[in-house]
Amino acid sequence: MVDEIGAVVLAAGMSLRMEQPKLLLPWGKSTIIEEVIDAIQANRIADIIVVTGAFHQQITDLVKIRPVKLAFNPDFEDGSMLHSLQVGLSALSGSTRAALVALGDQPMINKEVIGNLLAEFHSKQPCFLVPSFQGHRGHPWIFDRQYFGEIMAMPVQATLRDFLNLHAPEITYLDVKTDSILVDIDTPEDYQRLQNKDHKKKSQP
Repeated sequence: MVDEIGAVVLAAGMSLRMEQPKLLLPWGKSTIIEEVIDAIQANRIADIIVVTGAFHQQITDLVKIRPVKLAFNPDFEDGSMLHSLQVGLSALSGSTRAALVALGDQPMINKEVIGNLLAEFHSKQPCFLVPSFQGHRGHPWIFDRQYFGEIMAMPVQATLRDFLNLHAPEITYLDVKTDSILVDIDTPEDYQRLQNKDHKKKSQP
């Protein structure tokens, strides 16, 4: 069942290169962070944790009408996605048997990619499931609850990349036909370029 999988949206960053809260920027008819949440929610994932940090209150005010839970990462200034994931995993329901990890700054991710990941996970029951585009792995990815404890115990200096590399032999890759799994927004140039790309895509017949 879909409700066996919880989602953790990493949204604690300080947006240093954007020089303003990038997750609050307009995207389509909403904002960047709302676009990500809606793509997840469209796949009937009930337990969605949004991990906040630098702009906790602004994000809270923005998404309060959506059925998500907010979890604050007090160590957001260190920029560690691992810390944010640890906070998010701690906030998931005890019945969650796997977690989907999404980046809050990937508004081009679409509900179809997430739906395909969920279908593949339920069908093949892999320990790790990671989307891949032309040999490059991206987000979101799904992993089994058996690894929650290991992630929670990882040391301060560790990274999510370290975790994935450690378990590389256990990863199942799902090839997708879109580079949206690789694309996030860090700078004003990224934002403008991807908005133009998204607008062009939606305007095509």
